[in-house]
Amino acid sequence: MCACSQLMYVLYAALANVFAFYVYTEYSLNVFMDEYLPAEQQQRVENHRYFDHIVVGGGTAGIAVASRLAENKAHTVLLIEAGPKVSVFHDIPLATSMLQKSPIDWQHRTEPQFNACLAMKNNSSHWPSGKVLGGSSRINFNIHFRGYIPTDYLSWQSGQDWSREDVLYYFNKYEKTGTCNRSPNKKKFFSHQPTHVTPIAAAILEAANELGYNTSLSMNTDNFQISRQNSGSFSLTPVAIRAGTRLSAEHLYFNVKKLMF
Repeated sequence: MCACSQLMYVLYAALANVFAFYVYTEYSLNVFMDEYLPAEQQQRVENHRYFDHIVVGGGTAGIAVASRLAENKAHTVLLIEAGPKVSVFHDIPLATSMLQKSPIDWQHRTEPQFNACLAMKNNSSHWPSGKVLGGSSRINFNIHFRGYIPTDYLSWQSGQDWSREDVLYYFNKYEKTGTCNRSPNKKKFFSHQPTHVTPIAAAILEAANELGYNTSLSMNTDNFQISRQNSGSFSLTPVAIRAGTRLSAEHLYFNVKKLMF
């Protein structure tokens, strides 16, 4: 190994240690300080004996509901969440596997199965569910894709405008523009096309195409569909990551100035 390579190795190792120390310190401080609300928030809660709206549960749906209610400045909104406060560590996509079966996971398990989970204890599988602001969008693997089988939407529809054609407008609204317009914070979401395609990913798509499979750079396009009879398709995976960090419902909807929690 040449001197230049050794120097780069030492530099990378030093930077990795500094980053690890920062994450550890941030995480530790959040653990100890989690018992207390900031003084300003304590005072705000104490000043309101009554609230116009109380939302119990700050998951992917609850946090969006609370944020919408808080848009009316004449109303007070109290958002109650059972989970702990998170740190910068929880925004690192690579740390996802460490978030499951952690204090911010309800750690549900499925009922014993007869035809599934046969290699698992009691034929039961761990079923992650976020116990934190942002809910499961805080602990999932950042993968975002639509339901592709049109007939599945019919089971949700119930005559309430939930067909695939009806919801397609909203899919396109936050995917194609690159901005989630329904987000109060107007933060960037993600678009169809990936910003970078690795050589191995490109080679796999090319090989699949030569073999006659349906291929696409993104699953989340209007013409990308699969059926129960033919599910052989290849595509890159869209992820809910912005600037290298996790993008959750909390990032999109939570505004501490508007909500009390």
